[in-house]
Amino acid sequence: MMKSIYHKPQELARSLLLLLLGLALSGTVACSSHHRDQKMIAIDTTTLRPGSLILRRGEGMLSAFFSKVASEGQRYSHCGIIDFDSTGHRWVVWHAYQDSSLGADGIFRQSLDSFVMESEAVAIYPALALDSLGLQQMRAYIALHSPGGRYPKRFDSRFDLRDTTTIYCTEFVALAYNSTGIPDYQITPTGHLPGISNSYYTLDDLIKGLHPVPLSSGGRFSQSH
Repeated sequence: MMKSIYHKPQELARSLLLLLLGLALSGTVACSSHHRDQKMIAIDTTTLRPGSLILRRGEGMLSAFFSKVASEGQRYSHCGIIDFDSTGHRWVVWHAYQDSSLGADGIFRQSLDSFVMESEAVAIYPALALDSLGLQQMRAYIALHSPGGRYPKRFDSRFDLRDTTTIYCTEFVALAYNSTGIPDYQITPTGHLPGISNSYYTLDDLIKGLHPVPLSSGGRFSQSH
């Protein structure tokens, strides 16, 4: 085993890079417990639109590192789709996530407050071109591939588009948008990692042509109603 590792340093480095990238993009990167007097940022939930894209960067060192390779803007490392839970009367975020402590391994839903609680930076891109039919198709895709769905997908830490049984965060958002059939939401992967032939979806692929809603500087969110 040691001999194999010794003769394949590039493969080992690639595996380590994929592992670290997976930790960052899945949202499992450890966060600092010290918030250094961060300012609260209010979200006006009366203006939120179901299907909107949300980006975040956690407080952990790996989140900060991978925000520099996840997009040219170097501000964010994870993403999800905002939706409204009419049963629980709350805003939630769907995202591809892996956290054994929460039992999350694939498409996961959590409250908007929880999603942004440990974030240093957050941006929301309103789903302005998403009509009711597109939203319905998006929700159908999510239901189909979430745990308990007909074709559930586990989290993909290898970012392999050829594996249709797994999914990573940017891939989930891209495929959910692609399922709407709306031309403005058809996303193509452009990302590349050293030694890997297939492309992966980047944050830049998701936000191409979109504009975020104005928000104050990085910090924690509180919802305003």
